[in-house]
Amino acid sequence: MYMHRLTGSSRDVQFHSVSVTPMPVRIPGDIRLSVDASLTKAIGSSRMSLSIKRKSYFGVEVPMPCLFNIGSCTYDDLCTMVQKMITENWVGIVGGIGTQIQTMLTSVGVNASQCPQPPRNIRITDYPISIPRIPAILTLFAAFNAREGSSRDVQFHSVSVTPMPVRIPGDIRLSVDASLTKAIGSSRMSLSIKKKSYFGVEVPMPCLFNIGSCTYDDLCTMVQKMITENWVGIVGGIGTQIQTMLSSVGVNASQCPQPPRNIRITDYPISIPRIPAILTWFAAGDYRVIVKVNENATGRQLVCLNLQLSVTQHREPSTSGWLFGGR
Repeated sequence: MYMHRLTGSSRDVQFHSVSVTPMPVRIPGDIRLSVDASLTKAIGSSRMSLSIKRKSYFGVEVPMPCLFNIGSCTYDDLCTMVQKMITENWVGIVGGIGTQIQTMLTSVGVNASQCPQPPRNIRITDYPISIPRIPAILTLFAAFNAREGSSRDVQFHSVSVTPMPVRIPGDIRLSVDASLTKAIGSSRMSLSIKKKSYFGVEVPMPCLFNIGSCTYDDLCTMVQKMITENWVGIVGGIGTQIQTMLSSVGVNASQCPQPPRNIRITDYPISIPRIPAILTWFAAGDYRVIVKVNENATGRQLVCLNLQLSVTQHREPSTSGWLFGGR
C-alpha cells in the first residue's frame, strides 16, 4: 500500500490523503484509488502540470518527456480534460481511463465537466481502475531508461526503442529527440555492456570484431566504417540503415564537425539481422548499456547515456536470438 499526505495544498483546494494500491502498480492490471479532499470555495478553469522523473541505477532522477499528451505535460483546462481524454483517446488507451475517471467522479456526485466546481468534500474509497497494456510507443516510460549525463553541448531530451524487449532477428523502431548547441568535431564513443545474471550480478560483455563493449575512435567516420568493413557480415546493413535514417532528418553522418542543430527522429524502422554463431555469447536477457562520447581534441565528455534493454530470442529451427550491442 502507498499512502501519501500531500504537501502544498492551498486553502481553497485541500488534499488530506491519497492512496494507490497495490504498490508497485502492475501494468496491465488493476489499481484501487482512494482520495480525501475538500474544495473550500468554487474552483473555475485551471491548468494542471505534471513533472515525472524516473530514478536511474545511480539514484539520478531522469525527466520523462511529454509524448502524445502523456508524461510531463501541461493540461490547459481541468474543466474539459476528462472529456478530452475520452473523445481524443490519446495513443488508443486514454479514452478508457478517462471513462473510468468520469464514472468514479460521478459515483461521489462530481460532474467532471462542471465549471466552476462548487465547494464540496470529495471522498473516494478503494475505487477500482483498470490500467491497460502500454502501447509500444510509450515503452520509454515502462522499460527503457535513457538520458543521464547529457552535456550543455549535446542534449538528449528523450530516446525510445520499441518494442521492448527487442526481438532478434526482428524490427525495432527508434525515436530520438536531441540537440547540438554548438559544433561537435571528432569524438570517440565508448560502450560498456553488462548482462544481468540470475543472481543480479552484472557480467561485462567483451569487445569482439568491433561489437560489444568497444571504443570507436571517431564518430565522424564510424558509420562509413560500419558499411565498408561490414563487421561479422551483418554490420554493413545496419550502418546503411543508420546512414539513411540520419539523412532523412538532414544529418550527414560523415560531416565533421557537425553543426548546431535539433535532431528529431520519430519511430524510424531498423531491421536487426540474425546474429552469427561467433557472437553467441550475446544471449537473450536483460542488459545495461552505458554510452560515453568524449571530444578527441579536449577529452571533454559530451554524452553519458545509461540504457536498460531487454532482448528476447526469435525461435526458429537451428537459430537463436542475440543482442547486437554496438548501436
